[in-house]
Amino acid sequence: MIEQTTRKPISLNVGDRGHASIHLLASHMTEVKDLLTNNGVNFWVCENYFSRNSGPEYGHIYLGIKTDIEKVRALLDSIHT
Repeated sequence: MIEQTTRKPISLNVGDRGHASIHLLASHMTEVKDLLTNNGVNFWVCENYFSRNSGPEYGHIYLGIKTDIEKVRALLDSIHT
């Protein structure tokens, strides 16, 4: 999925301990949450959004520790906005 403002892919980050998160525009949140839910991906959403320099709001979706990251990456890539 390409972010509308930067025209770059949505950021899917994996930490040292295998924890993964998706950093995305708040405007994409519903679409991505629906995609993950419909494909059986366990996740939770940080309810705090943030903005840099009065720009668009961003949020985070955190993925379960046993989540198949490549599956999530493929799901995100399947969205064309």
